[in-house]
Amino acid sequence: MLPLMSALTPLLSKAAGRALDKVLPDEGARATAHRELEKILAENDGKEIEAVMQMRLAEIRSNDRWISRARPTFLYLIYAMIALCPMIGGVSIWYPAEIAAMTSGMSLFFEAIPGDLWALFGVGFVGYSAARTIDKVKGGHK
Repeated sequence: MLPLMSALTPLLSKAAGRALDKVLPDEGARATAHRELEKILAENDGKEIEAVMQMRLAEIRSNDRWISRARPTFLYLIYAMIALCPMIGGVSIWYPAEIAAMTSGMSLFFEAIPGDLWALFGVGFVGYSAARTIDKVKGGHK
């Protein structure tokens, strides 16, 4: 929820700025209101970032290995699935009918997942990857 609000902040800022321009006819009052709006948005954005960081630090510091390693474990699962694809292709030399039935079933399974869910997964995966890259460049967690 919090990252979504951070993403919407520029849109809300523009909309609020336009509303201020229409409501306040005095140029000085408008400038003051715009400064206050930017100040409020900047303070709230910092609070959102702090809340997200606290949540992630709590996950990392958790003694439960499933919580502290949930994201890397998920990525390892995806990597394993990708690595298995060529192996399954090789096995299809000896068992073509079985592999064809398996791939048909998997295709039906993946087609049953709504497109919006795939888009959400893609955005989350790219966002996580970008955040980890930025964190590593800045010298954060290894």
